[in-house]
Amino acid sequence: MMRIRIVTVLVVLAMVLAFSGVSLAQYGRGTTYTSLTTGSGGLTAKGGDFAVKSSGGTTKLSVDDATGNTVIAGTLTLTGAAAFAGGLTCDSTAFTVANTSGNVGTAGTLTVAGVSALNAGITVDTTAFTVADTTGNVGTTGTLTVGGVSALNAGITVDTSAFTVADTTGNVATAGTISQTLTNAAGGSANPYDYTATLGIMNGSDDFTLFDVNITNANHTGSNTVQAVDIAAITGDAEAVETAVNIGAGWDTGITSASPVTISAMTTLKGQALATAAVITNTDGSETLAVTQSGYLVVSTKSDGATTITLPDPSAAIIGVSFEVMQTADQALEVVCTTADSDGFVALGVPTSDKVSLATASEKIGGGIRIVGISATQWAAFAIGSATLTVEAED
Repeated sequence: MMRIRIVTVLVVLAMVLAFSGVSLAQYGRGTTYTSLTTGSGGLTAKGGDFAVKSSGGTTKLSVDDATGNTVIAGTLTLTGAAAFAGGLTCDSTAFTVANTSGNVGTAGTLTVAGVSALNAGITVDTTAFTVADTTGNVGTTGTLTVGGVSALNAGITVDTSAFTVADTTGNVATAGTISQTLTNAAGGSANPYDYTATLGIMNGSDDFTLFDVNITNANHTGSNTVQAVDIAAITGDAEAVETAVNIGAGWDTGITSASPVTISAMTTLKGQALATAAVITNTDGSETLAVTQSGYLVVSTKSDGATTITLPDPSAAIIGVSFEVMQTADQALEVVCTTADSDGFVALGVPTSDKVSLATASEKIGGGIRIVGISATQWAAFAIGSATLTVEAED
Protein backbone atom coordinates (compact mmCIF):
# COMPACT_ATOMS: atom_id res chain seq x y z
CA MET A 1 0.00 0.00 0.00
CA MET A 2 2.83 2.47 0.91
CA ARG A 3 4.65 1.63 -2.31
CA ILE A 4 1.62 2.39 -4.44
CA ARG A 5 1.15 5.83 -2.72
CA ILE A 6 4.80 6.78 -3.18
CA VAL A 7 4.83 5.77 -6.81
CA THR A 8 1.64 7.72 -7.45
CA VAL A 9 3.03 10.90 -5.87
CA LEU A 10 6.30 10.57 -7.77
CA VAL A 11 4.50 10.31 -11.04
CA VAL A 12 2.38 13.36 -10.33
CA LEU A 13 5.25 15.49 -9.02
CA ALA A 14 7.42 14.54 -11.98
CA MET A 15 4.78 16.10 -14.20
CA VAL A 16 4.65 19.41 -12.30
CA LEU A 17 7.80 20.60 -10.48
CA ALA A 18 11.56 20.65 -10.54
CA PHE A 19 13.11 21.45 -7.12
CA SER A 20 16.85 21.44 -6.40
CA GLY A 21 17.95 21.27 -2.74
CA VAL A 22 14.35 21.72 -1.52
CA SER A 23 12.21 19.18 0.33
CA LEU A 24 8.61 18.40 -0.52
CA ALA A 25 6.61 16.51 2.12
CA GLN A 26 3.14 15.41 2.99
CA TYR A 27 2.99 15.89 6.75
CA GLY A 28 2.21 12.58 8.43
CA ARG A 29 3.70 10.55 5.58
CA GLY A 30 7.40 11.44 6.15
CA THR A 31 8.48 11.24 2.52
CA THR A 32 11.11 13.77 1.39
CA TYR A 33 12.21 14.52 -2.18
CA THR A 34 15.38 16.41 -2.94
CA SER A 35 14.74 16.68 -6.66
CA LEU A 36 11.54 16.59 -8.65
CA THR A 37 10.91 17.28 -12.30
CA THR A 38 7.50 17.93 -13.80
CA GLY A 39 6.25 18.36 -17.30
CA SER A 40 3.19 20.28 -18.34
CA GLY A 41 0.73 18.72 -15.88
CA GLY A 42 -0.48 19.90 -12.49
CA LEU A 43 0.38 18.97 -8.92
CA THR A 44 -2.28 17.69 -6.53
CA ALA A 45 -1.60 16.83 -2.90
CA LYS A 46 -4.37 15.00 -1.02
CA GLY A 47 -4.71 13.72 2.49
CA GLY A 48 -2.10 15.97 4.11
CA ASP A 49 -0.43 19.41 4.39
CA PHE A 50 1.86 20.68 1.66
CA ALA A 51 5.22 22.25 2.48
CA VAL A 52 8.36 23.52 0.76
CA LYS A 53 11.46 23.48 2.93
CA SER A 54 15.04 24.57 2.48
CA SER A 55 17.90 22.15 2.64
CA GLY A 56 18.28 23.15 6.28
CA GLY A 57 14.74 22.13 7.10
CA THR A 58 13.23 25.64 7.27
CA THR A 59 9.69 25.87 5.93
CA LYS A 60 9.52 28.42 3.12
CA LEU A 61 5.98 27.73 1.91
CA SER A 62 3.15 25.74 3.47
CA VAL A 63 -0.47 25.00 2.63
CA ASP A 64 -2.73 23.75 5.43
CA ASP A 65 -4.62 20.58 4.43
CA ALA A 66 -7.89 21.49 6.19
CA THR A 67 -8.14 25.30 5.78
CA GLY A 68 -5.99 25.99 2.76
CA ASN A 69 -4.16 28.69 4.75
CA THR A 70 -0.90 29.48 2.98
CA VAL A 71 2.25 30.82 4.60
CA ILE A 72 5.13 32.24 2.53
CA ALA A 73 8.45 33.16 4.14
CA GLY A 74 9.71 35.07 1.11
CA THR A 75 8.35 37.45 -1.53
CA LEU A 76 5.18 36.71 -3.47
CA THR A 77 5.30 38.05 -7.02
CA LEU A 78 2.06 38.17 -9.01
CA THR A 79 1.99 39.20 -12.66
CA GLY A 80 -1.77 38.91 -12.96
CA ALA A 81 -4.81 39.97 -10.99
CA ALA A 82 -5.20 38.85 -7.36
CA ALA A 83 -8.65 38.21 -5.85
CA PHE A 84 -8.74 38.33 -2.03
CA ALA A 85 -12.31 37.40 -1.18
CA GLY A 86 -11.80 37.46 2.59
CA GLY A 87 -9.96 40.75 3.04
CA LEU A 88 -6.26 41.48 3.46
CA THR A 89 -4.09 41.77 6.60
CA CYS A 90 -0.39 42.74 6.79
CA ASP A 91 1.52 42.40 10.08
CA SER A 92 -1.73 42.14 12.03
CA THR A 93 -2.84 45.81 11.78
CA ALA A 94 -0.04 47.46 9.76
CA PHE A 95 -2.20 47.37 6.63
CA THR A 96 -5.69 45.94 6.31
CA VAL A 97 -8.45 45.69 3.73
CA ALA A 98 -11.70 44.70 5.38
CA ASN A 99 -13.76 41.88 3.94
CA THR A 100 -17.06 42.88 2.28
CA SER A 101 -16.75 46.69 2.94
CA GLY A 102 -13.28 47.09 1.44
CA ASN A 103 -12.31 49.59 4.18
CA VAL A 104 -8.53 50.22 4.08
CA GLY A 105 -6.46 50.85 7.21
CA THR A 106 -2.76 51.59 7.43
CA ALA A 107 -0.57 52.28 10.45
CA GLY A 108 2.17 53.72 8.28
CA THR A 109 2.50 56.26 5.47
CA LEU A 110 0.34 56.11 2.36
CA THR A 111 2.09 57.44 -0.74
CA VAL A 112 -0.05 57.97 -3.83
CA ALA A 113 1.61 59.02 -7.09
CA GLY A 114 -1.59 59.51 -9.06
CA VAL A 115 -4.97 61.19 -8.59
CA SER A 116 -7.03 60.09 -5.56
CA ALA A 117 -10.81 60.07 -5.87
CA LEU A 118 -12.24 60.25 -2.33
CA ASN A 119 -15.95 60.45 -3.05
CA ALA A 120 -17.24 60.29 0.52
CA GLY A 121 -15.08 63.03 2.06
CA ILE A 122 -11.95 62.94 4.20
CA THR A 123 -11.57 62.63 7.97
CA VAL A 124 -8.22 62.87 9.80
CA ASP A 125 -8.13 62.12 13.56
CA THR A 126 -11.91 62.49 13.78
CA THR A 127 -12.09 66.32 13.47
CA ALA A 128 -8.43 67.41 13.07
CA PHE A 129 -8.92 67.76 9.32
CA THR A 130 -12.10 67.08 7.38
CA VAL A 131 -13.39 67.45 3.86
CA ALA A 132 -17.17 67.12 3.81
CA ASP A 133 -18.85 64.77 1.37
CA THR A 134 -20.84 66.43 -1.44
CA THR A 135 -20.10 70.08 -0.39
CA GLY A 136 -16.33 69.75 -0.16
CA ASN A 137 -16.28 71.99 2.95
CA VAL A 138 -12.82 71.84 4.56
CA GLY A 139 -12.28 72.05 8.31
CA THR A 140 -9.02 71.99 10.25
CA THR A 141 -8.26 72.42 13.95
CA GLY A 142 -4.58 73.05 13.24
CA THR A 143 -2.55 75.49 11.14
CA LEU A 144 -3.05 75.76 7.39
CA THR A 145 0.13 76.72 5.54
CA VAL A 146 -0.26 77.70 1.89
CA GLY A 147 2.83 78.33 -0.23
CA GLY A 148 1.04 79.62 -3.31
CA VAL A 149 -1.85 81.89 -4.27
CA SER A 150 -5.22 81.22 -2.61
CA ALA A 151 -8.39 81.96 -4.55
CA LEU A 152 -11.20 82.46 -2.01
CA ASN A 153 -14.09 83.35 -4.27
CA ALA A 154 -16.86 83.37 -1.66
CA GLY A 155 -15.28 85.68 0.91
CA ILE A 156 -13.50 85.03 4.22
CA THR A 157 -14.93 84.59 7.70
CA VAL A 158 -12.77 84.18 10.83
CA ASP A 159 -14.44 83.28 14.14
CA THR A 160 -17.87 84.23 12.80
CA SER A 161 -17.38 88.01 12.77
CA ALA A 162 -13.86 88.61 14.16
CA PHE A 163 -12.54 89.19 10.63
CA THR A 164 -14.51 89.11 7.40
CA VAL A 165 -13.97 89.79 3.72
CA ALA A 166 -17.29 90.10 1.94
CA ASP A 167 -17.93 88.12 -1.21
CA THR A 168 -18.11 90.15 -4.46
CA THR A 169 -17.45 93.59 -2.85
CA GLY A 170 -14.29 92.63 -0.93
CA ASN A 171 -15.38 94.78 2.02
CA VAL A 172 -13.14 94.07 5.01
CA ALA A 173 -14.38 94.21 8.62
CA THR A 174 -12.48 93.42 11.79
CA ALA A 175 -13.56 93.39 15.42
CA GLY A 176 -9.95 93.62 16.59
CA THR A 177 -6.91 95.87 16.15
CA ILE A 178 -5.06 96.43 12.88
CA SER A 179 -1.31 96.68 13.48
CA GLN A 180 1.13 97.84 10.80
CA THR A 181 4.93 97.78 11.17
CA LEU A 182 5.98 98.19 7.53
CA THR A 183 8.83 100.67 7.06
CA ASN A 184 11.23 101.57 4.29
CA ALA A 185 14.47 99.78 3.61
CA ALA A 186 17.70 101.74 3.87
CA GLY A 187 17.94 104.08 0.91
CA GLY A 188 14.34 103.42 -0.13
CA SER A 189 10.79 104.70 0.29
CA ALA A 190 7.58 103.18 1.67
CA ASN A 191 3.88 103.98 1.84
CA PRO A 192 2.32 101.52 4.33
CA TYR A 193 -1.17 102.87 3.63
CA ASP A 194 -1.52 104.01 0.04
CA TYR A 195 -4.97 104.81 -1.32
CA THR A 196 -5.12 105.80 -4.99
CA ALA A 197 -8.39 105.93 -6.93
CA THR A 198 -10.40 107.95 -9.41
CA LEU A 199 -13.85 108.99 -8.20
CA GLY A 200 -16.94 108.08 -10.12
CA ILE A 201 -19.26 110.82 -11.32
CA MET A 202 -21.58 111.94 -8.50
CA ASN A 203 -25.14 113.08 -9.24
CA GLY A 204 -25.76 115.71 -6.57
CA SER A 205 -26.61 113.61 -3.51
CA ASP A 206 -23.55 111.39 -3.12
CA ASP A 207 -20.76 111.32 -0.56
CA PHE A 208 -17.22 109.97 -0.59
CA THR A 209 -15.46 109.77 2.79
CA LEU A 210 -12.15 107.94 2.85
CA PHE A 211 -11.95 107.55 6.64
CA ASP A 212 -15.31 107.66 8.40
CA VAL A 213 -14.99 107.57 12.20
CA ASN A 214 -18.20 107.22 14.23
CA ILE A 215 -17.76 106.83 17.99
CA THR A 216 -20.63 106.56 20.45
CA ASN A 217 -19.39 107.89 23.76
CA ALA A 218 -20.27 106.53 27.19
CA ASN A 219 -20.81 107.92 30.67
CA HIS A 220 -17.23 107.41 31.83
CA THR A 221 -15.87 107.62 35.37
CA GLY A 222 -12.45 108.78 36.45
CA SER A 223 -9.94 110.40 34.11
CA ASN A 224 -9.97 109.07 30.53
CA THR A 225 -8.93 110.00 27.02
CA VAL A 226 -10.86 109.52 23.77
CA GLN A 227 -8.96 110.30 20.57
CA ALA A 228 -9.84 109.60 16.95
CA VAL A 229 -6.25 110.12 15.75
CA ASP A 230 -3.10 110.17 17.89
CA ILE A 231 0.21 111.14 16.27
CA ALA A 232 3.09 110.61 18.68
CA ALA A 233 6.10 112.90 19.03
CA ILE A 234 9.09 112.45 16.75
CA THR A 235 12.72 113.41 17.08
CA GLY A 236 13.56 115.92 14.38
CA ASP A 237 16.39 115.38 11.93
CA ALA A 238 18.23 118.11 10.03
CA GLU A 239 18.12 116.12 6.76
CA ALA A 240 14.35 115.51 6.82
CA VAL A 241 11.26 117.70 6.87
CA GLU A 242 8.83 116.08 9.31
CA THR A 243 5.16 116.84 8.60
CA ALA A 244 2.51 115.03 10.63
CA VAL A 245 -0.38 116.05 8.32
CA ASN A 246 0.16 117.35 4.80
CA ILE A 247 -2.85 118.74 2.90
CA GLY A 248 -2.23 119.50 -0.75
CA ALA A 249 -3.75 122.20 -2.93
CA GLY A 250 -7.19 122.03 -4.51
CA TRP A 251 -9.33 121.33 -1.45
CA ASP A 252 -12.10 123.87 -0.83
CA THR A 253 -11.43 123.51 2.89
CA GLY A 254 -8.28 122.05 4.36
CA ILE A 255 -9.67 121.50 7.86
CA THR A 256 -13.21 121.94 9.16
CA SER A 257 -13.94 121.62 12.87
CA ALA A 258 -17.18 122.13 14.78
CA SER A 259 -15.19 121.68 18.00
CA PRO A 260 -12.56 123.95 19.55
CA VAL A 261 -9.11 123.72 18.00
CA THR A 262 -6.16 123.93 20.38
CA ILE A 263 -2.73 124.77 18.99
CA SER A 264 -0.04 124.60 21.62
CA ALA A 265 3.06 125.15 19.52
CA MET A 266 4.27 127.24 16.56
CA THR A 267 2.47 126.30 13.38
CA THR A 268 1.62 127.71 9.96
CA LEU A 269 -1.81 128.89 8.89
CA LYS A 270 -2.48 129.91 5.30
CA GLY A 271 1.23 130.32 4.70
CA GLN A 272 1.77 132.48 7.78
CA ALA A 273 3.05 131.57 11.20
CA LEU A 274 0.53 131.28 14.00
CA ALA A 275 1.40 130.85 17.64
CA THR A 276 -1.50 131.50 19.98
CA ALA A 277 0.57 130.68 23.01
CA ALA A 278 3.46 133.08 22.17
CA VAL A 279 3.60 136.25 24.26
CA ILE A 280 6.12 139.07 23.81
CA THR A 281 6.63 141.39 26.76
CA ASN A 282 7.91 144.79 25.60
CA THR A 283 9.62 147.06 28.09
CA ASP A 284 11.47 149.58 25.91
CA GLY A 285 8.53 151.07 24.00
CA SER A 286 9.37 149.74 20.51
CA GLU A 287 8.48 146.36 18.94
CA THR A 288 8.70 145.31 15.27
CA LEU A 289 6.70 142.27 14.21
CA ALA A 290 7.07 139.93 11.21
CA VAL A 291 4.47 137.84 9.38
CA THR A 292 6.13 134.71 10.79
CA GLN A 293 4.98 135.84 14.25
CA SER A 294 1.30 135.72 13.33
CA GLY A 295 -0.82 135.06 16.40
CA TYR A 296 1.62 136.65 18.83
CA LEU A 297 0.40 138.78 21.72
CA VAL A 298 2.56 141.82 22.55
CA VAL A 299 2.21 143.15 26.09
CA SER A 300 3.56 146.65 26.69
CA THR A 301 4.87 147.42 30.18
CA LYS A 302 6.75 150.69 29.54
CA SER A 303 5.52 153.20 32.10
CA ASP A 304 7.45 156.33 31.11
CA GLY A 305 6.38 156.88 27.53
CA ALA A 306 4.38 155.64 24.58
CA THR A 307 4.95 152.21 23.00
CA THR A 308 5.02 151.89 19.21
CA ILE A 309 4.29 148.55 17.49
CA THR A 310 5.52 148.39 13.89
CA LEU A 311 3.88 145.96 11.43
CA PRO A 312 5.04 144.81 7.97
CA ASP A 313 3.77 146.92 5.10
CA PRO A 314 0.64 145.49 3.46
CA SER A 315 1.29 142.82 0.79
CA ALA A 316 -0.08 139.44 -0.22
CA ALA A 317 1.99 137.95 2.59
CA ILE A 318 -0.11 139.59 5.34
CA ILE A 319 -3.44 138.06 4.32
CA GLY A 320 -4.67 136.02 7.27
CA VAL A 321 -1.89 137.22 9.57
CA SER A 322 -3.06 138.56 12.94
CA PHE A 323 -1.59 140.18 16.05
CA GLU A 324 -2.88 141.43 19.38
CA VAL A 325 -1.25 144.20 21.43
CA MET A 326 -2.11 145.14 25.02
CA GLN A 327 -1.13 147.99 27.34
CA THR A 328 -0.52 147.51 31.07
CA ALA A 329 0.74 151.06 31.79
CA ASP A 330 -1.02 154.39 31.64
CA GLN A 331 0.72 155.29 28.42
CA ALA A 332 -0.28 155.56 24.78
CA LEU A 333 -0.05 152.45 22.58
CA GLU A 334 0.43 153.04 18.84
CA VAL A 335 0.41 150.67 15.84
CA VAL A 336 1.99 151.76 12.53
CA CYS A 337 3.30 150.22 9.33
CA THR A 338 6.98 149.99 8.45
CA THR A 339 6.63 152.71 5.83
CA ALA A 340 5.26 156.02 7.10
CA ASP A 341 2.15 157.39 5.43
CA SER A 342 1.38 153.96 3.95
CA ASP A 343 -2.40 154.27 4.49
CA GLY A 344 -2.22 150.66 5.59
CA PHE A 345 -5.12 150.56 8.09
CA VAL A 346 -8.90 150.52 7.88
CA ALA A 347 -10.76 151.18 11.15
CA LEU A 348 -13.79 152.98 12.62
CA GLY A 349 -15.02 154.60 9.42
CA VAL A 350 -11.59 155.60 8.16
CA PRO A 351 -10.80 153.66 4.96
CA THR A 352 -7.11 154.55 4.80
CA SER A 353 -5.17 155.48 7.91
CA ASP A 354 -1.49 155.57 8.77
CA LYS A 355 -1.88 154.81 12.49
CA VAL A 356 -4.22 153.41 15.12
CA SER A 357 -3.71 153.86 18.87
CA LEU A 358 -5.01 153.73 22.42
CA ALA A 359 -4.74 157.33 23.60
CA THR A 360 -7.89 158.05 25.61
CA ALA A 361 -7.20 158.83 29.25
CA SER A 362 -8.36 156.20 31.73
CA GLU A 363 -8.75 153.60 28.91
CA LYS A 364 -5.11 152.77 28.31
CA ILE A 365 -4.45 150.35 31.14
CA GLY A 366 -5.89 146.96 30.16
CA GLY A 367 -6.80 148.18 26.68
CA GLY A 368 -5.85 146.30 23.57
CA ILE A 369 -5.88 146.33 19.77
CA ARG A 370 -6.39 143.42 17.39
CA ILE A 371 -4.92 143.72 13.89
CA VAL A 372 -5.74 141.34 10.99
CA GLY A 373 -4.35 141.35 7.45
CA ILE A 374 -7.45 141.42 5.25
CA SER A 375 -5.91 142.14 1.84
CA ALA A 376 -2.65 142.81 0.10
CA THR A 377 -3.15 146.55 0.76
CA GLN A 378 -4.63 146.84 4.27
CA TRP A 379 -4.69 145.77 7.88
CA ALA A 380 -8.00 145.93 9.76
CA ALA A 381 -7.79 147.22 13.34
CA PHE A 382 -10.28 146.64 16.19
CA ALA A 383 -10.32 147.69 19.83
CA ILE A 384 -10.32 144.84 22.33
CA GLY A 385 -12.89 145.24 25.06
CA SER A 386 -14.40 148.65 25.84
CA ALA A 387 -11.28 150.72 25.06
CA THR A 388 -11.63 153.54 22.55
CA LEU A 389 -9.58 153.13 19.38
CA THR A 390 -8.10 156.34 18.08
CA VAL A 391 -7.70 156.30 14.26
CA GLU A 392 -5.58 158.84 12.46
CA ALA A 393 -7.53 160.59 9.72
CA GLU A 394 -6.74 159.71 6.15
CA ASP A 395 -4.35 161.99 4.34
